[in-house]
Amino acid sequence: MANRGTSFKDYLFDCLKHDDAAVCDHIKGALEDPSINDKDDWAYLIKAVNDVASARGKSNFAKSTGISRQSLHKILKGESTPKIENVIAILKACNIQIALKRIHNR
Repeated sequence: MANRGTSFKDYLFDCLKHDDAAVCDHIKGALEDPSINDKDDWAYLIKAVNDVASARGKSNFAKSTGISRQSLHKILKGESTPKIENVIAILKACNIQIALKRIHNR
């Protein structure tokens, strides 16, 4: 765990490196943030996944996704829009899966 005086980023990365539940909560929270504009949901997902990849080491993370390191880098930097199979591979590397729920009429 983080020591007193450790930055929030260091604390977050320490949690994401070792705790799959923290990874799930981090990514889920990024998508459920009520301040997110619907058209930018994907950017919050990519930012959260980038945090996980950074915490776990991007080379190792790329290997676990089966996506080339260069392609993964472009996705995580927002320079490339991932295909659905890449999104699924990335989430699988985070030990999470997509679950669907009905959106209620507003």
